[in-house]
Amino acid sequence: MALNFQAGFRLSLYEKRKWDSPLLEPLLNSRIKPETLDAMWHAVAKGVPKIKQYIDAKKKLLGLDKFCWYDQSAPIGKSAETYTFDEAGEFIISNLAGFSREMADFSKMALQKKWIEAEDRPGKAGGGFCTSFQVSKQSRIFMTWGGNFSALSTLAHELGHAYHHSTVQDIVPFAAIYPMTLAETASTFNELLVTDAALRKSTNDGGKLMLLDQKLQNTHTLFCNIYARFLFDKAFYKERGKGLVSKTRLNEIMVESQKMAFAGTLDPDEGYHPYFWASKLHFFMTDTPFYNFPYTFGFLFAAGIYNRAKNEGSSFAPHYRALLADSGRMTSEQVAMKHLGVDITKSDFWNEAVERALADIDPFVKLAGKA
Repeated sequence: MALNFQAGFRLSLYEKRKWDSPLLEPLLNSRIKPETLDAMWHAVAKGVPKIKQYIDAKKKLLGLDKFCWYDQSAPIGKSAETYTFDEAGEFIISNLAGFSREMADFSKMALQKKWIEAEDRPGKAGGGFCTSFQVSKQSRIFMTWGGNFSALSTLAHELGHAYHHSTVQDIVPFAAIYPMTLAETASTFNELLVTDAALRKSTNDGGKLMLLDQKLQNTHTLFCNIYARFLFDKAFYKERGKGLVSKTRLNEIMVESQKMAFAGTLDPDEGYHPYFWASKLHFFMTDTPFYNFPYTFGFLFAAGIYNRAKNEGSSFAPHYRALLADSGRMTSEQVAMKHLGVDITKSDFWNEAVERALADIDPFVKLAGKA
């Protein structure tokens, strides 16, 4: 009832506004064109079959005959390395400095001024969150320190959000509000940078496997799981336009979407999750329809920028900062064209970003074969 009535309300509103597609609102919110979204998903669909090599190797390591929905987050590899909060901060700062002294100095300042509340205490939830304040031109990060690389990665991620805010803090407020598609750019960039640094530093196969698996789990989720959500929403809204959609039919749509998006990486008999539509909060967001594709967009957009940074080195840092500063006052296509010289309504940029994300599969498979 909740899903049907919420979608029905939206479709009635869209009809009154003479909007002919339920995607119009999320595309406007994300400041992207339909051609851009199509080009991104086309590149993802083309690249997904390679993920099966990762899943097959992971199945062997886990001793599984079949790979199911609940196996997606099963951990692989291990590392005995731990970090204090201060050590993690130093690791992040030193590796950011190799690309941008300004980014490193910003993170150092945030840590020194205690913008991060990371104490691990009873009753405190995990995860991470960054919020920013336009008037004071500051940010605050909430997280729970775990002492492992995952916690370090979370800290780097949230410091990326804080840095992004610092690039727009002197811009008038309405031009400083960036869409969800661009909101994960700086955070994902930081994550990629510190994870690659940790891989270079790692001296044992178990640690390398763990790091590669964390990256590939993320890729699998954003390429398959998120795509399944998008396909489900598209199919559901189409059927909801004709009337109420039953629970049985919702289950069918969800499985059909998962089969298409996961492209054989889940067991065909027992691997799917028909009730995922009922269990995922994102489908019930009243203020944000299609709360899915911006995640994949942000991941791939950041990967494309990271590619450019690796190729050009520190000379790209000022361009990267300018790109972030324009994220609140331009469309995604304008940001990409001005600062990267690429047309993201075409598949070329997305194909390169997808290849970048899939490049971790071969070393993972090779290490898995030695385990």
